[in-house]
Amino acid sequence: MREDFDERARNKVGLLKLRAMYQAESWPDWVDQDDDDALCPIVGKPEDIHIVVTGGPGKHSAFVPTFGTSKSVTRKIEIRA
Repeated sequence: MREDFDERARNKVGLLKLRAMYQAESWPDWVDQDDDDALCPIVGKPEDIHIVVTGGPGKHSAFVPTFGTSKSVTRKIEIRA
């Protein structure tokens, strides 16, 4: 599942260039920057994708992307008795 998700989590180069969402110098070398239909991954490596599930269905559901070169931080939280 994880590899499949990583393979599908991509945007077309043309869309990225149009919206200036990503800097081309941060794209992998194998991405053809001259082909607007080429697919560019949205993360540098699969480990950069984190899925968080909270709450329930309805209008309070949310997608929270990171921006720029920010990284997630994971810490164990222990509940005191």
